[in-house]
Amino acid sequence: MDVKTQSDLLAAIITCSIAISLWLRSRKHRLHALFTTLNFNLSLYYFASFLHGLVNDETFAGLRMLIAVFIPLSTLKFLFTFLAETRRSSTRLYRTCVGFTTVSAIVLVLMLRQRPAFVNYLIAGYIFAALYLGVYLIYDRYRTIQSTLEATRLKYVIGGGLLATSLSLWDHIPISSDIFPILGTVATVLYMYLLSQVIIRFRLLDLYELLGRALVMVVLALIISVIYIVLVVWAGGKTGLFLFNSVIASAVVLILIDPLRAAVETRITRLIFFETYEFTRTMERLRRVLANVIHVEALSERLMAGLENSRRLTHASFYALVDEHYYLQSFLGPQPAKSLDAIQHQSFIGQLLKSRVIIRENLEQEIREYNESETLGVQTEIKKSEELLNVMDMIEADVSIACTSNQRVVGLINVRDDRIREAFSSEEIKALISLAAQATITIENSQAYETMRERDRLATLGQMAAGMAHEIRNPLGAIKGAVQLMEDELTGQNADFMQIVREEVDRLNKVVSQFLDYARPLKQHVSEIDLNELVRRTAQLLQASPECSATIQLDLDRQLPKISTDSELLRQVFLNFANNAFQAMPSGGTLTISTELIAESADEHATQARVKFRDTGEGMSDKVLKNIFIPFFTTKSKGTGLGLAISERIVSSLGGVVEVKSAVDVGTTVTVNLPIQRPALVENSQPSTESAAVETPLHALQVAE
Repeated sequence: MDVKTQSDLLAAIITCSIAISLWLRSRKHRLHALFTTLNFNLSLYYFASFLHGLVNDETFAGLRMLIAVFIPLSTLKFLFTFLAETRRSSTRLYRTCVGFTTVSAIVLVLMLRQRPAFVNYLIAGYIFAALYLGVYLIYDRYRTIQSTLEATRLKYVIGGGLLATSLSLWDHIPISSDIFPILGTVATVLYMYLLSQVIIRFRLLDLYELLGRALVMVVLALIISVIYIVLVVWAGGKTGLFLFNSVIASAVVLILIDPLRAAVETRITRLIFFETYEFTRTMERLRRVLANVIHVEALSERLMAGLENSRRLTHASFYALVDEHYYLQSFLGPQPAKSLDAIQHQSFIGQLLKSRVIIRENLEQEIREYNESETLGVQTEIKKSEELLNVMDMIEADVSIACTSNQRVVGLINVRDDRIREAFSSEEIKALISLAAQATITIENSQAYETMRERDRLATLGQMAAGMAHEIRNPLGAIKGAVQLMEDELTGQNADFMQIVREEVDRLNKVVSQFLDYARPLKQHVSEIDLNELVRRTAQLLQASPECSATIQLDLDRQLPKISTDSELLRQVFLNFANNAFQAMPSGGTLTISTELIAESADEHATQARVKFRDTGEGMSDKVLKNIFIPFFTTKSKGTGLGLAISERIVSSLGGVVEVKSAVDVGTTVTVNLPIQRPALVENSQPSTESAAVETPLHALQVAE
């Protein structure tokens, strides 16, 4: 098998692969479908040529020419769609081509095994004339096109098409083909790949990068080939030494391939893509600078300074998320919109969260493709893309990059260069994405730092408040004593005023006492107790209380074992929940207190004792329900808002959980789940996250102190 036959087989495989890749990418896209047809046509031609070279049968030579006469037809059909050609002259040209193809196909079918030489020359002349005509059509469009971007893209297509057609003609000249028999085949395959990238890639800079990477691979392959050949050829004809050197050469290649690739990429990038190289280096330096920044203000300042120093853009901006709005922190060039509403611009933020980056050229290309498409629902897609473009106009951006954290966009970095249509290559966008990732870390660190500062501030305020509460109680005692002495000497209205003073002093003392109860560490005295017995005694105390305005019903689980807990603290919780229930039933009702055993798994620590307080009182709204355990939140005129907060804290310290369900005019249920056997952490008075929850009627909670 000679080199020409082998190259035909490889060309058939590669063109078939290109056709399949385009077909899988978009089966319904007309341009992709026509390009797929062209590549399948070429693949069949090269495969027939391979069979002819393999068996040297004239039948395959005739079959090869029969397939070849359809190449101009598929080429022109593809070019008319690629160039959006609608002129009548183009239609007449295509019909003429159909006629020549039909006549040529009939002649070849009749003369499949033997043909006069002039027939071969005429058919070959028609094929190459049609291919050169296709190149001229591209050139004709290039002369009249207004877009600089599209004109530059067509330069690649014209140059590649002219070279591939000329070298293919060279392959069919008998004298020249004996010298370099595969130039046309190689050029055609490379041209098909270039065309596929022109179709797929929206951005011209991506094509530049593609050519640059191809050059890197060629240089790297040459260097590695030289290393391998030198080491293997050195062995000469000695079989043992040849095998040994082959192993050594392979090891050397494996060792050198990574550093060689990095070195070659760096050198070629510096030589051919110097601006990209400098920009990526600047972004990397800026990324390292941002690693030492902790405040968002400093982040925004250094970010803009670094982008300005790159001298690769005219516009830049940085937005940070604050309370569902993205506020402008810093910018370069004309001022963009001062803020973006996360809800109003949800489609833009959602797209950023999904893709991390939005590029204007891609959106414009999508709109053009949607306009050319005939599929249903395309107007909706066009509207979405136009909405994204409108937001990018607001923020003066050609490229928007998201800073994402915990499935949220916490910041935006936007850049634009008005001097160039496509200013940022894919490598530069990757550098900006890396910069955005570092900015995200800085934002997260800033939020964590602010959280720590706020926690420390609140802890200090809590200590100060506890000290102030102690200081307030002392003068309250003196005031109350003085008022009681004066009450004996006053009569009439003055005595009434003194009684009001004493009542308010008592109320204030109650607030201070409850605040101190909430603030001070809980001291637990854990022992084995009968929970049912504790509930019975609590019910007896409640029934004897003058505040008891409802009927109390008990529903106790007799199988409930003893639990390890603090009975006095738990009694305080039960009394508070019950009193709240009574206050929610001023006109009477029923308070049902029940216990039951809940076994969630075989683990004894997962077994829980559940206590429920269910009342038939006024109930609570959802707005009130979500705030009931917040200190000082109350719905009562004389409440302190600390009773439920203290109760919830006690239950948590005992390893349990409190849950509340309520419905207006139906009633409230407070559920308390307590562990039967407390884990070690709970026994040391630490809250447990694996403990149970108590259900209690939250009319009690709604009225909670």
